[in-house]
Amino acid sequence: MAGSPTPDPGRRWATGPLSATGVVAAAVAPRPRLWRVALREVLRLARPGWWRRVPLLPLPSPGLWKFRMTTAYGSPTARPTPEDVVSFLEWVDALDRAARHQQRREGAPTAAGAR
Repeated sequence: MAGSPTPDPGRRWATGPLSATGVVAAAVAPRPRLWRVALREVLRLARPGWWRRVPLLPLPSPGLWKFRMTTAYGSPTARPTPEDVVSFLEWVDALDRAARHQQRREGAPTAAGAR
């Protein structure tokens, strides 16, 4: 059937991004201030067209996941630690806040200032 989700036979669930969802969820759940950041990062890292592949979850591509795990931990089969997840999300949030602050300083139009 056209348009229905199709399994991705190249994905290894035991070592891929799906295996880390519990770690990520456990790290973020008790920190409501990181929920928005985590959701934004999930969508930024999600494979294009993720809704057409089983599982219907916004997971990164296997290649991106392997690259990120190799560069962070030295192994494509590594899993992130809860501490690293929190640290990464705090870092991304700080960068985004700094970028917004810089835009305001440079006089970029804001929603309140646009008329």
